[in-house]
Amino acid sequence: MSADDRLAIIEAIQRYSHAVDSRDAEAYTALFSIRGVFQVTSVAHPEPFMYAEGHDGILEWVRGTMDSWGDVQTRHNQSGTVFDELSADTARTRTMLLESRKWPDRPLPGLWTQGVYTDDWVREPDGWRITRRALHLDIPPRPGR
Repeated sequence: MSADDRLAIIEAIQRYSHAVDSRDAEAYTALFSIRGVFQVTSVAHPEPFMYAEGHDGILEWVRGTMDSWGDVQTRHNQSGTVFDELSADTARTRTMLLESRKWPDRPLPGLWTQGVYTDDWVREPDGWRITRRALHLDIPPRPGR
C-alpha cells in the first residue's frame, strides 16, 4: 500500500464526518461498498444494537438518524487513525471518535459520546470503500440532552 492509498483512506474517513454532519445521506452511503455494513456496540451493549447492511439499508438508516436530530448540529471529530492491516487491495483501520452536539437553545455544544471505529476497506475501481464499519462506544449516547 502506497502513501497515496493511506492518504485516500484518511481522506475518506474525514469525508465521513463531513457527510454525516452536513446531513448528506447519499455522500455518507457512497463511502461504503455496495454490500457494506455499519454496526454499533457499546460498553453496556456488547452485541450490535444498531446494524445496517448494503447501500439501501445504510441509506435508510442514516436518513432516519439524520431526521431524528431535528435542529441539533452534530460534529463527528475523528482522529488518531492507525492502520492495523495493509495490503494492495484491503486495509483495516482504527479511528477515535468524539461526537459533540449543539442544541439551538444552548450557547455551547456538549459531549454526546465517544468511541472507536474499526473499519475494513477494499480498493474498488473508483477508490477505497468501507466494507465494514464497527463503532464501539465507550459511553452510550446520552438520552435527551
